[in-house]
Amino acid sequence: MVQAGNVVIADTAGGPIDVGYAKGMVTAKNSGGPIQVGSASGARCESANGAIHLTSVGGSLKASTAMGSIIARFQTQPVAESFLSTGAGDITVWIPSN
Repeated sequence: MVQAGNVVIADTAGGPIDVGYAKGMVTAKNSGGPIQVGSASGARCESANGAIHLTSVGGSLKASTAMGSIIARFQTQPVAESFLSTGAGDITVWIPSN
């Protein structure tokens, strides 16, 4: 698990990507595994074959996977456009009511 005080960029051909906390934007690309982000100010995640789970996103979000589900929980109301897409899986989004 990665914890960073700024931007995180991760790219792998297989295996999981797990970012626990990042003060900046998380950019993660994975050809064969899941992506998990605990807390970040924004995220750009792409997986060819794996789920994407974002626990606490504070800014814009772009997440896409060819096979797998996407679960995204915003910590505040999104202030920028977000895009979520999956070819085979569910998309679940939590947005605070306030």
